[in-house]
Amino acid sequence: NCHTSVSSLLELGSLTNLRILGLNWCIIDTNYAMKTYTENLVTSLCKSGMLNLRSIQIQSCHRCSLDFLQDSWSPPPRHLPKFDMSIDYSFPRIPNWMESLDYLNYLDIYLSPVDEGSFRTLGDLPSLLFLWISSNAVKHTEWVIISSDGFHCLKEFYFSCWEIGTGLTFEPGAMPMLEKLRVPFNAHGVCSLHGVLDFGIQHLSSLKHLQVEIVCHGARLKEVKALEEAVKNAATDLSDELSLEVRRWDEEEIL
Repeated sequence: NCHTSVSSLLELGSLTNLRILGLNWCIIDTNYAMKTYTENLVTSLCKSGMLNLRSIQIQSCHRCSLDFLQDSWSPPPRHLPKFDMSIDYSFPRIPNWMESLDYLNYLDIYLSPVDEGSFRTLGDLPSLLFLWISSNAVKHTEWVIISSDGFHCLKEFYFSCWEIGTGLTFEPGAMPMLEKLRVPFNAHGVCSLHGVLDFGIQHLSSLKHLQVEIVCHGARLKEVKALEEAVKNAATDLSDELSLEVRRWDEEEIL
């Protein structure tokens, strides 16, 4: 944090038995020591002792940049099982080093914008069981398609994004082991779509818990109701034991 000495960040690299690393990152771009702090932290993370890390948690209540972590972690902690961030910062794309984390099973990441390429990259992580993506925007698309090519062992998926276009749609065979899903859908404009609303939820054959958040901002009441009905109809094609929860967000802003 902001009271940590610059030299102590450099000394992290000598902790060869370190398994759990928690950072309360409060170093902002206007801080006179920003460059030195980030350089020392990256130097430590890139030392061979950091290859033994098993959990990394980065948190902050400030608007602090993590741009320095985008491409600078080499060699990456290839055996890392858990990466967890809670900070008012979003990676503009999946960091390059994250693509090689074959043992990563828990990922909570802020990513904005998010697109189908982001999901393809994360879907290639072979051990991923838990995924939470928080985003401010979806890139240049009305639908984001989750294909059947990845996420072969994922069990929990939570997606937070209010500027999502219409929403996610799941291809047949997508996320075959998924048991828990929380996902938003935007009601605005759904009545202008042609045909039946199809989000592919019915293809998630292992699903046991489904929480859908209906974003009501700018939508008409009949659009909200149509979306709710489509979600419920899709859920009926799954197990009778499926736990379904449908919530409205920004309900006071329904037209």
